Amino acid sequence: MSVYIGVFLEGVSLFQVGLLDRLTRIVPKGLDTHVFANSGSEVVENAIKMARAHTKKTNIISFDVSLLKYQEKI
Repeated sequence: MSVYIGVFLEGVSLFQVGLLDRLTRIVPKGLDTHVFANSGSEVVENAIKMARAHTKKTNIISFDVSLLKYQEKI
């Protein structure tokens, strides 16, 4: 059974539920929590929160130069 987490004010749409049902059939067992996000920033924030919760560690490593900055210099 999948856990659906909605980040939209109105909750989870029927389209999202259908998409998640299809995804749960093809991803490995144990990947049963899914998060929809509005932007890449929200995805990264949720990934950091999930990693902290899983590892019980509070520190993270970050880089000052992003791929986008690197591409702009080329």
